[in-house]
Amino acid sequence: MKKVFISQPMAGRDQDVILRERKAIELIMTAMLGDDVYFIDSFIQGAKDVNPLFCLGHSLMALSKADLAVFAPGWENSRGCRVEKQCCNEYNIRVCEIEYDDLRRSLDDWRSDRRYCRLPF
Repeated sequence: MKKVFISQPMAGRDQDVILRERKAIELIMTAMLGDDVYFIDSFIQGAKDVNPLFCLGHSLMALSKADLAVFAPGWENSRGCRVEKQCCNEYNIRVCEIEYDDLRRSLDDWRSDRRYCRLPF
């Protein structure tokens, strides 16, 4: 079973948007890797007023269990995501970057209740 960590920008974003994006990434990765995937839950519900460094520490603990880290669009503009990417590089965790077009196609497929995603991979 592949353990997948999702890194995505969180600061200043609505929780519903974050969770929808997460679901789309899960659909993409399941289409790529098959059903033998476990998504590590690193999202802290209601973490609006929580210290960002606490959230990063929580994420790094979750990342330490991953076989693969998936980086959502915009990761390069997020301080926490950049730290997570550096940790992946330093500790040899495989990385996959998702683009906005991939997310849009995945969400369209999900909304139309298709059981697969049309991806360019």
